[in-house]
Amino acid sequence: MFLRKTLPLLICFFCGVFAIVGFFSAEGTAINTYYEKLAKWNSIIAAFAMLLGVGNLIRVNFIKITRNHHDKIYCAILIASLLITATFGILGGVYPTKIDPANPQLMDFFKNKCAYIFEYMMKPMQSTMFSLLAFFVASAAFRAFRAKSFEATILLVTAFIVMLGRVPIGTSIWPGFAGISEWILSTVNMAGSRAITLGAAVGATAACLKIILGLETRYLGGE
Repeated sequence: MFLRKTLPLLICFFCGVFAIVGFFSAEGTAINTYYEKLAKWNSIIAAFAMLLGVGNLIRVNFIKITRNHHDKIYCAILIASLLITATFGILGGVYPTKIDPANPQLMDFFKNKCAYIFEYMMKPMQSTMFSLLAFFVASAAFRAFRAKSFEATILLVTAFIVMLGRVPIGTSIWPGFAGISEWILSTVNMAGSRAITLGAAVGATAACLKIILGLETRYLGGE
């Protein structure tokens, strides 16, 4: 019980309190220096988390392939693409001098393949996904912007003015649409965005305090 629950809670408590004190401490003090060193551990934890995610991705898709899942072809393509991209990226992008300094042609090969994958595969697929997302957004907006109530009418009119102010045809109809649209985005929309951000920050702070104080233990495998 001590190793599975009490010790992790103590480590979480002391690390959380140390991070809070170190963040608000003056720069150059001893506690701030150790806090900055502790903050660098985030990169190490993120690296292990990424490795864990990649391993889990390979495991899940490999199980689907072995069990003759109906998406096994796509699973195989995903695993192959992951391994090929990681190989070219590591050998040609991150550590090119580790390959063979006496063989620059091999380094250029990995560099060119890494650039080719990014320029001619990643970018077109990203453009395709964003293009499809635009149609989904338009469909959702068509269903949402229906003047069934007073609030929906305000939303519809505001969205109509903003869209007219952001496209050339709107300014051709009336140049004032651009100014009104900019005012809505920089004043009204910004106020709502900041309110949401503040609410999310308060919620995140409350969640962190619950974890530090041991009131939230689901990350230990509990309920």
